[in-house]
Order: sequence, then structure tokens, then C-alpha cells
Amino acid sequence: MQLLAKLCDEGGLTLAEGLRKLQDYLIGQWGLVAMSRKQPDEICVCTYGSPILVGLGTDGVYVASESIAFEKYTKDYMETRNDEIFTLSLANL
Repeated sequence: MQLLAKLCDEGGLTLAEGLRKLQDYLIGQWGLVAMSRKQPDEICVCTYGSPILVGLGTDGVYVASESIAFEKYTKDYMETRNDEIFTLSLANL
């Protein structure tokens, strides 16, 4: 995550742009959820080989590796796919 901070802080990239570049350095299966002090109203989600689910509920948005984590709140969710980056923003909820 230090590389992500360096890409965003020194490289002037947004969180999503930094995650896109970070993907070039990662190997194996992984899933990341990241936040930034510079963009406190956003959460970025990306994955490779290890799904992350984004649950859409009436009272909020939930992020987990398995739907059982939020099934009492919502049954509606999207699964991230390899190389996708989801940006969840308070402005868009």
C-alpha cells in the first residue's frame, strides 16, 4: 500500500488511477479496497482472481468477499471482475 500512496501523493494520481497502475505490480490472486485522505468520500474496489462483492442496500453500500457478510441487509449485489475498478462515492449513492 506504500506504493499506492506514493503513486497518488507524488504522482498526483487519483485513487482509482493509482490502483490501475498498482495492478501492474501485483501477482497472484488479490482483492483491494482502498480509501484516501484526499478523497474521503470515495472508496475504490478492485480485484484479480478473488471476487469482491458490492452490496446495494436501502441503508447503504456494503463491500465484502462473500455475500453472507451483508445478506441480512441486502440480497442485491454486484461482483467485481478482474481488472475492474469500482469507485463508490457518497455523491453517487
